[in-house]
Amino acid sequence: MQRDTFLAAQKAAEKYLRREGRVYEVRVRFRNAGGMVWPLWVKLEYTDGAASLWYFPAESWAKDPSVLLKVFYTRAPVMRVEVDPAGLSLDSNPNNHVYTVRGGD
Repeated sequence: MQRDTFLAAQKAAEKYLRREGRVYEVRVRFRNAGGMVWPLWVKLEYTDGAASLWYFPAESWAKDPSVLLKVFYTRAPVMRVEVDPAGLSLDSNPNNHVYTVRGGD
């Protein structure tokens, strides 16, 4: 049932974004190395200068507390992904919060 819900949401997102032109699919895998489950704030920065902030509650880790996969559908290519941009988490290694996307679109 959960997979059907995901597929329906994925299809709706793709349909909505295709009306506006090109669609980019960005898959991000978050790893919880410490084992403590916390809410997750994610900032996506796009090549056109825009940014978006996403919030995922702690319950997002319910299926697997060590890995969380999120799929984002965007109108512009993502150039940077930042976890916990406000520094609110109790992460033991805040130096690994930023990922710069390499490669084409």
